[in-house]
Amino acid sequence: MAEPKKCVAAELQIGDKLSTTVYYTVRATQPGKVQVVDETGSTLWISNSIIERESFTATQFEEEKKVTRTELVHKLQHAGDTLFQAKFKKKNGGERALIGRRVPGSSDTEFGRTEALESMDGRKPQKRQIDHRTLEEVTIRRKKYKLK
Repeated sequence: MAEPKKCVAAELQIGDKLSTTVYYTVRATQPGKVQVVDETGSTLWISNSIIERESFTATQFEEEKKVTRTELVHKLQHAGDTLFQAKFKKKNGGERALIGRRVPGSSDTEFGRTEALESMDGRKPQKRQIDHRTLEEVTIRRKKYKLK
């Protein structure tokens, strides 16, 4: 089933404003451009200048900072629609890295968990929960925050 249209391109007028939030996975890079796939499986090439001006990645960072668990959780709670990478311990004690975003309109559970949508390569995201008690690291908006 096709996604419903958000606007009709043929009816756009000069001066109309557009808004979009799309999540991509990088498929290939070439000098000056990047090939990406979105969550519907559509691929396209985007110039490096647009990528660098418009996009955050969940893994690149310029600054690393040691913070308390409360500060770490705060970073997740205020992520908005920005992608992040969260590293935490799984139930079996193993380490887990999740790249995703908060579930729109969700609030953290009363059991200390953040609801997230894990980004999947060219597919719809999967709903997950991140347990605050096992959270060890969050990378978001070019900063990495690690548990003290």
